Amino acid sequence: MGSVLIVLGDADFALEVYRTHSAITRSSRPTPPPAKRSNLSRTSQSLSNPTYRPDQPSSVKLARGHLAYYRTIAPPTPCIAFRARVDYEDEEGKEKAVLGTAGAEAAYLWDLEDESKVETIKLGPEIQGRIQVSSAKYC
Repeated sequence: MGSVLIVLGDADFALEVYRTHSAITRSSRPTPPPAKRSNLSRTSQSLSNPTYRPDQPSSVKLARGHLAYYRTIAPPTPCIAFRARVDYEDEEGKEKAVLGTAGAEAAYLWDLEDESKVETIKLGPEIQGRIQVSSAKYC
């Protein structure tokens, strides 16, 4: 897939998901309207396309190299680490983009296509003691 990019959001410990044009066309989920986009994405600028406006409708095709805001994910605990990858669910043709975040007490697997799907994996006490919560702001 290789079609999502994760950046730090403008809220504490939030991660913003942006998609390429090809990811948008493959998805059954539309790009949100400008009013539902994050503050960071509503104030963005393009260095390569002076006609780009952050409030343009999602029906306008993205310029080459541009990304569109998709959603914000806010883990319930401070995010110490995150990783985006393609999960195949042990079945060919079932690939999906997922985001994994780790906090001090649990890890979370977010389905990037379906906002209702979040898998929580509680961390045992032997792991909790090894995590450096002070590094959460560098997530």
